[in-house]
Amino acid sequence: MSSTRLIRRSSERVPEDPLIFWLSRLDLDTQKGNRSQFNRWMNWLHRQKGWETVTPRELLVRHLDAEDDYVVLDLLQNYISTLILRKDSKKKSYSTIRSFFAHNRTPLPHDPAFRIRGDRPPVQAKLTVENVIESIHAATLRYRSILLFKWQAFLDNARLIYVNTHNSEQIVKQIQSGTKPVRIDVPGRKENENDPEGRFYTYAR
Repeated sequence: MSSTRLIRRSSERVPEDPLIFWLSRLDLDTQKGNRSQFNRWMNWLHRQKGWETVTPRELLVRHLDAEDDYVVLDLLQNYISTLILRKDSKKKSYSTIRSFFAHNRTPLPHDPAFRIRGDRPPVQAKLTVENVIESIHAATLRYRSILLFKWQAFLDNARLIYVNTHNSEQIVKQIQSGTKPVRIDVPGRKENENDPEGRFYTYAR
């Protein structure tokens, strides 16, 4: 059974500002959170012996030039193990930092044996139907309409704003024609936002 070794780029071709290069390839909603995750990783890395002044670009170059492919991966896994977070939050940090390397075409080795364990129990949803009903009854007529529309159509806040600014004509035409329920076409999320195949629709009565 043959295996294929990943061919990595030359260290001379690493972008001058790999952080900006990486973030520019992400959607705007993701950039802020990923930058924050990466900054926390770099702050931790600067406290490790031999890595005190490393820049994002130097980090990539050292990974490419290292004889041991696992040096940086070991550092990253050590960092993840120091975090006192829920399992999902740790997994998010891990995948985010790996994304920095992958987008700059200097991927870290795959390590299926690495297990991430949470230090806190997962978040349990506490919002009940009764809570939603109470909020609707307490709202003014304007906000009651917004809340009912949002929950009936299962829209997040971003999609609700989109519908408010783009779908008025589509909704009014269906109301005037007596169509029930009303169909609402909305764009996909994140990388699918401008992709026709990523669009979807929902309904409201």
